[in-house]
Amino acid sequence: MVNIDPGQTLGQLVVENPGLAAAMEKLGFDYCCGGQIPLNDAVADAGLNLEEVLNEFEKVSHTDDGLDWSNMSIDQLIDNILALHHEYLHGELPRLCALADKVASVHGSNHPELLDVARLTYEIHNDMEPHMQKEETMLFPLAKQIAAADSMPALPFGTFANPIRMMCQEHETTGDLLIEIRKTTSDYKLPMDACASYTALYQGLEAMEKDTHLHIHRENNILFPATLAKEEELTQATKIS
Repeated sequence: MVNIDPGQTLGQLVVENPGLAAAMEKLGFDYCCGGQIPLNDAVADAGLNLEEVLNEFEKVSHTDDGLDWSNMSIDQLIDNILALHHEYLHGELPRLCALADKVASVHGSNHPELLDVARLTYEIHNDMEPHMQKEETMLFPLAKQIAAADSMPALPFGTFANPIRMMCQEHETTGDLLIEIRKTTSDYKLPMDACASYTALYQGLEAMEKDTHLHIHRENNILFPATLAKEEELTQATKIS
């Protein structure tokens, strides 16, 4: 059981209660890119009953994967994001692209939306691969450098907030693509003539969507704020000294 404060933001609620992510997914609440929206506003915008939503949320278990993300160090956050999310996407996105091509070629004449599904799957791949590369080669190493520093290191782009702002904008682009592919698949609803590959594609895309929402949430609402807080701490210490 968890206690829910409806004035808290969606992102903070999932930080404190990771199990809420799945419940928010079902309601269509954007806790990653839209994580700064208070729960009561999200409920009102969706035309839902706040008391009913709170009752459902309060039944949710505290944990999802057994990891306490809210209390990890910056290094631990980065290592787990790389191991659990980046490694997964590096392998899964090419697989989904190949599967989308196969399913569209076989079923596209009867289900022309599959051509759009294939296009969108490639767009997600082409959007996320360079994004992750920038994080792996530039952003994350600098975040680890800040985490280990006793005084604020000189950064090539001024404050760390500048690349974070860019990363968050790219996260929004990814979120928009995920919304579009969910609409195109009618919420991953399979037709009567769906074969095993068709089923595997839709199941894989939905699993990728859920993982990416958690991935973005953990960067936007946990890792980035922690790194900015450390940067502020080092900046203030430098001024005092």
